[in-house]
Amino acid sequence: MKNIYFIRHAESVMNTTPEIVGGRSNHTPLTEKGKHQSQELGRRLVNLNIQPEFVYSSPAVRTQQTATISLETAQIRKTVSISDALQELDQGECTGWRRE
Repeated sequence: MKNIYFIRHAESVMNTTPEIVGGRSNHTPLTEKGKHQSQELGRRLVNLNIQPEFVYSSPAVRTQQTATISLETAQIRKTVSISDALQELDQGECTGWRRE
């Protein structure tokens, strides 16, 4: 039996401004809190004895950082495959606008 785990990225800079429509914002990195959350994810992978066969990430910096940090923390030596199919929805012209 195969298990598939979907893991959301840790806190990013755009998450600290929820009043702004972020859209894809692929350039936004993790915050320090997000880096700590990624390390915690790595420890959880170890505690749950999860050894992924494959690891995929969207092209977003925050998702790649989450994957890399968590795998390093768990001492899992896997290459993170980047897939455009995992892109966040595009918010079009509303990206960057205030939600109000």
